[in-house]
Amino acid sequence: MIATWMLSALLFTALLGAAAFCAESALRAAGRPTRWPWLVALVASVSWPLFAPLARRSDALQSVAITLPTIQVVPDQLPATMPWTHWIDVVLLTLWAVSSVIVLVRLVHALVVLARVRRASEPRVVDGVSVLVSASAGPAVIGVIQPRVMLPLALLDLEAPLRRLVLRHEQEHCRARDPWIVVGSAFALAVVPWNLPLWWIARRVRLAIEVDCDARVLATEPNATRYGQLLLLIAQRERITMFAPMLAASSSHLEQRIAAMLPIRSNRRRSKIAVALVASVVAGIAACTSRISGGSAGPTPVVTSNSPDVNLDQTYFEFQVTTQVQQIPGTGNIRYPDALRAANVQGEILAQFVVDASGQFVPGSFQMLRSSHDLFTQAVSSALPTMK
Repeated sequence: MIATWMLSALLFTALLGAAAFCAESALRAAGRPTRWPWLVALVASVSWPLFAPLARRSDALQSVAITLPTIQVVPDQLPATMPWTHWIDVVLLTLWAVSSVIVLVRLVHALVVLARVRRASEPRVVDGVSVLVSASAGPAVIGVIQPRVMLPLALLDLEAPLRRLVLRHEQEHCRARDPWIVVGSAFALAVVPWNLPLWWIARRVRLAIEVDCDARVLATEPNATRYGQLLLLIAQRERITMFAPMLAASSSHLEQRIAAMLPIRSNRRRSKIAVALVASVVAGIAACTSRISGGSAGPTPVVTSNSPDVNLDQTYFEFQVTTQVQQIPGTGNIRYPDALRAANVQGEILAQFVVDASGQFVPGSFQMLRSSHDLFTQAVSSALPTMK
């Protein structure tokens, strides 16, 4: 059921976000870049729930020689309507597709607006740096393939030291290829827009980008007071778009960015790093447990023979079981008929049969639905009793 998979993916993403949050605290206390744990959490949150089911099915195909239907289907016993779980899956998939289209259209519109603003800007050289000057937009880095620094016309009147700080900040964004990260995280949200913890992770990625950029600027211009005042000044200006890395991309991040500039007392540094690392490892292990990551990767075959909800005398239809049984490798392999092999004859057989709770073929339940040759039918029927 798609709803179960989505809930597992939500929990998986939330725990990865918690691990990234703790790792960020440790890296910040150690004076290291803080973007990497958030980028790992972002990529894993999108890729693992989507690609793990495919990998699991591929492994199953490689390890199982043949997989046959495991239920006996009698035409007059088939349900007249689809089970309700099927309709829930249809509704969820429809909402998923619609929301993905909406987020993707919004992203494409933002990129079009950026391209329009870039074309309307005037190329200039400011303090030896080639920039684009706009009437009011910026400061920002605009463009992904060929990023350019954009400054608003009003900022050209700033004092030369402050103007150099602005230019240095935006140049650091270009060197670190931050526009690629911002646009990539936006596309990730378009893939799974229902994953609310992923939106939080994407927001933290954005903050980590700015904090890392601030740290690189302050490493060469060690005046945190003047730099903080500049952040407050820029935050009062109109922003160009949420998808362009800017000096003050979000005013709600200002307090966190300024707090990140404050030095940590040395007597607390080691203890903070240790606690944050331990918490990060615990959250990461919790996210990777088989119950959570396995749920996001798809159902795992489970044998339950003593469950009170299972009637061993009843034949269950496909829509009534969570996971169909699979043949254990090495048991009862079907032998290709020698006569047909010698004649280079290929074919197929579609059969149905019943497997009991112990994994054994129920004698007398074999029924051939379609077969291209009687020898193929005999080969399958003779191999079934030896299969598990």
